[in-house]
This record gives sequence, C-alpha cells and structure tokens, in this order.
Amino acid sequence: MFDLTDEGEEDKRRNWYSPIGEYVLLFSNLEFELLNWIHLLSNSRALRNVSNSFQFSKKLDILLELIDEYDVPSETREKWKRKWQEAMAMSDTRNLICHNPPIDNFSLSINDEGKVSLNSRAVEVHALKKPIGEPGSGLSLTELTKNIEKLRELLIHLDSMHTEEIVRGG
Repeated sequence: MFDLTDEGEEDKRRNWYSPIGEYVLLFSNLEFELLNWIHLLSNSRALRNVSNSFQFSKKLDILLELIDEYDVPSETREKWKRKWQEAMAMSDTRNLICHNPPIDNFSLSINDEGKVSLNSRAVEVHALKKPIGEPGSGLSLTELTKNIEKLRELLIHLDSMHTEEIVRGG
C-alpha cells in the first residue's frame, strides 16, 4: 500500500484515482442495466422488488433464468446469456479494486557491503486475502485500463440489445 504521508508517492497514487473511479462508475451502470433487464423480463412485481436488494451475482443468476424462460428465439436467448456471462468477469475486477489497495510491489536486494534496499518493481492491485504474488500476478494499471474499455463496450452492447430486442419483443 502507498504511504499516504509521502508526497513523493502522490504521482503513483494519482495514476490510479481516475481509472478506479471510472471502473466503479461504469460498473454501477452495469448493475443498473442488470436491474433494468430483470424488470423488463419479469412479470412478477415481487421478484423485481426483492431482486433490488440482492448482490450482483445473485441478480445475474435470476436474469439468466429469466432469459431461459423468455419467449424469444433460442439464438437470441443464447446471445443475451453470453453477453451477461461476460459481466461476471467484470464483477471480479470491481471487487478487486473496491476491496484492495494498489500495492507498490517490491523486491529486496543486498549489495556487496551487506546493505539492504527495497526496489520498486510494479504497482498492482492484489487480493489481500491471498498471498501477494510476483509482479505481474496482480491487476496492473494497464490491465485496469483495458478492462475499462471492455466494460464500456459491454454496457453499450447490453443497452442496445435491451432497447432493440426486449422492447420489440425479441
């Protein structure tokens, strides 16, 4: 984790602020889109109301079942399910960045005189419930940026499917 009192580390921290915020905001849009789909596909007001309080994965399970029951061609159902299953991986990234800080991963080195020094290797997000791995095993800023683009594309696709196909009736 970064030393928040060290102003010299501010540039490293600042690099993460915007991408983490953007991902969290985009993911909240994904959750809203998920609820929209549940509300459009379900005839049960009780199910629509209670699903609002469920966690993302449970809402997604409900939606996938609703898709299976929805009266549209099987190709449409499969397309919808494939796209929504992509959302589960997005949930993993969201949980990782919301529950774990970026860590300045480092290695130790000892010079010929026996002096120990820390060498920064990579700033990544690692799940703190698991052992911290080698640099490259966590979520890098580059990978987070790629995930932001994937999430944005998924949202656009889901929104257009919902608008064009569900409202139209398949």
